Amino acid sequence: MKVDYIALSIPIFFLLIGIELLYGVIKKVQLYRLNDSITNISLGIGQQVTGVFMKTALFFWLSLSL
Repeated sequence: MKVDYIALSIPIFFLLIGIELLYGVIKKVQLYRLNDSITNISLGIGQQVTGVFMKTALFFWLSLSL
């Protein structure tokens, strides 16, 4: 079974983002722009959805060819 390290590391990414946001609030420094954050999260979700779609399509294509 293949381990999807990207999917497993998502909670760690959110934890690190939270730590950086907390640091920015404490130091009164703006580290993130909201539109950049939304774009990055959207691209990550899109990558995961595309991967699921491709695996499903491949499964059906291979099952029909047998």
